[in-house]
Amino acid sequence: MKSAQNRHLSAVSIIRQFPFEEINEIATETEVDRRAKKIKGVNLMVDCIWAMLSSSQVSQRLISTENALPVFSEIPVLQKYSFEQISHSSLSERLDKIKIPFFEKSYDLLANKFRALVPDEYLNDMSVTRIDSTIVAETANKLKKGFSTGIKKGVAGDRRQLKYTMAYNGLDVTAARVFTKPTYSADNAPISKVVHESLRKRKDMSEFYVFDRGLKDVDDFKTIADHSQEKNVCFVGRLMKTRATECIEDLIENDSVKGDNEVEITDDYISYLRAKNSNKWDESQEYRIIKVRFKNPRPKNPKGSRRHKRHYDPEMILITNNMEAQAMDIVIAYRRRWSIEVFFKFLKQELSFSHFISTSVNGIKVMLYLTLIVSLLIKIYALNNKMGMRESKMAILNELMKYQYEQVKILQSENKRLSREVKSLKSKLKQSKGSTDH
Repeated sequence: MKSAQNRHLSAVSIIRQFPFEEINEIATETEVDRRAKKIKGVNLMVDCIWAMLSSSQVSQRLISTENALPVFSEIPVLQKYSFEQISHSSLSERLDKIKIPFFEKSYDLLANKFRALVPDEYLNDMSVTRIDSTIVAETANKLKKGFSTGIKKGVAGDRRQLKYTMAYNGLDVTAARVFTKPTYSADNAPISKVVHESLRKRKDMSEFYVFDRGLKDVDDFKTIADHSQEKNVCFVGRLMKTRATECIEDLIENDSVKGDNEVEITDDYISYLRAKNSNKWDESQEYRIIKVRFKNPRPKNPKGSRRHKRHYDPEMILITNNMEAQAMDIVIAYRRRWSIEVFFKFLKQELSFSHFISTSVNGIKVMLYLTLIVSLLIKIYALNNKMGMRESKMAILNELMKYQYEQVKILQSENKRLSREVKSLKSKLKQSKGSTDH
């Protein structure tokens, strides 16, 4: 795939650059279609792409009725696949058993290929990997595995939930896990696991790994610090206000810039950490602590709001293993964490990630990677056309519908031409027969 700094890159051209030859090789390697009479892995991928682009309320029934777009049928390697309507019960059964590695490896392949289509001005944003979790809940009699939401039955019924934890670099997800056990209801273990998975898969892109206050365990901080230093990268996290720290070396005088129009840096020092309920500092690892005060008043929750109330602190405490950078550079890196929240919101509102298309753990993981494949297509389009994600999804759908309409017109024109030829041949045959009779 050629490196491109295109503008107005069309949806059709992006789809035509899908490496289906290599995806087909992955299908063979992972044996995703072994003993499968219906719904090949590639078929499921293509049908989900179109279903998610065409609707924000995707269901098994919708996916099972979709057929390949003309732009897909033009790709030579896909011409051997039969795209036809199937029953949603067959789709449900296939999602329960289909092999996950095919979709995971296909997504990684696409992410690596499509990085060549990222305009230069967005590459800097990809130097920060954001790690966070999002939760999706479902009624207990549908979800096969999950942990309780803790909501009272009289309020919202008996519900279960799953936790998705991802590492997102502004373009693609470099690591993703689905957690179903109650031991993962808190964020410490999920974030720690995903940070380490992303570091293992790192491809020399990110300089910072950024996460929120979910990580708390001293041993996890130490392991992440050691592992990130081995990879020559840094992490930036946020501590609870009640977390004990102690200045062993003041760095505030080293900061040439101590704030901007939004924040003011009040402290910058090196400290140790200590475990919960312990009075002993772990002196085997040093951390940099940066305290930041917000200059403007923090938002307040609307009165009478039924939603979970969010507490906005007037200050925040950041922790990092980067001892060299300016404090404001650390703060700016942490600010980029918010884009993963926007990413989760887009997945939930526009790509049906807020409900389970499959309720088996296997199907849920498959749909996770299929959703990420569609989001990657939309993100590449958005970056090259300088549009938001939601607007890009609508623009892609409009382009594909227009392309489909044009292909129908071409086919109609070709049919008319063939009809005229047939009519002309019949006329000639009739004339020839008449002259022979005479």
